[in-house]
Amino acid sequence: MEGDLSKSGVGAPPKPPAAQAKQDGARPGGYKPLDYTRRVGTGQPKRALWWIGGFVVMQYFAWTKRLGIQREYMQARDEYQEMRHYIRPYLQAEEDRILRVLRDRRIEKERELMHDVKGWSYDDNVYLTRGSGYIGMSNSFSYADLDLDIK
Repeated sequence: MEGDLSKSGVGAPPKPPAAQAKQDGARPGGYKPLDYTRRVGTGQPKRALWWIGGFVVMQYFAWTKRLGIQREYMQARDEYQEMRHYIRPYLQAEEDRILRVLRDRRIEKERELMHDVKGWSYDDNVYLTRGSGYIGMSNSFSYADLDLDIK
């Protein structure tokens, strides 16, 4: 048969010559038996430790962020208090001017009402008070409601 495929090696895997063939095998004494037991996670932290560690790290960074925000808040508060401290005399002076105008109006109104009363003086205290006899005006009213022409 002229087209014998088994001798030519076409269609079947080639066969090496017998003298050159060397087959690998097990080493002397054989291989160790395979251990199929599942040992995943040995030598590593447990899952709970990863969660706890992540939580601690997040809390630490949140704490440092909170400290930074608190530091900024404290600086802003100190700046605001310092501003109020320095502006207080000017605000007090403005309020004193307003109260002086109101006192002058009250005294003028008393003079108009009491012009015919003998022995009346505008600076006499009509109330029995201890000490200096001066009772400051209440802050229960709004200066915006008053028509003050202060210059």
